[in-house]
Amino acid sequence: MYSVYNNRNIATLYMIRHGWLKPEYELTDNVHSYGRLTYKWISAKRRAFVEMADRTIGFRFEGFWKTSLVITDSNEDIIGKLTMKPFKRRSILEMNSGFKATFRRVSFWKSQYVWESDMYGPIVRIHSPSFSSTDNILIEQSTAPVDVLPLLAFLGLHLIIIRRQREAAIASS
Repeated sequence: MYSVYNNRNIATLYMIRHGWLKPEYELTDNVHSYGRLTYKWISAKRRAFVEMADRTIGFRFEGFWKTSLVITDSNEDIIGKLTMKPFKRRSILEMNSGFKATFRRVSFWKSQYVWESDMYGPIVRIHSPSFSSTDNILIEQSTAPVDVLPLLAFLGLHLIIIRRQREAAIASS
């Protein structure tokens, strides 16, 4: 059903939204599909799930203030944690494997985001136009582990969706 992403020669991926009322997002290079991001309501909390060829990952908020996001595997074991800094536009990802990266918005005026690491430099760039059903994901030529690239793409899109929902809630109040 899904292909394993293991080819560094693919420089551009696309995240395509399917559906409007209950959307799901597919990661593809227009030839192969590498997985999908879906949302489910579990016990009054919205959780995100990523299905890939070799694993399933979940994203859920931890705590009342929703400033940290826990990343779990299919057995609900924690494999990483993302901390969102209040009043800053940076989120810090720390995986149990030792991988660390920062997610930030490139500019206030543009809908471009980047995952970068002190060790690897820029890893993934995401261009997410507001009213488009397709997001462009550019894979930088770095020495970052290949297996973490789809995770960064899905987690980056999830963070963008969360920010847009929060901005819409503020604007409507």
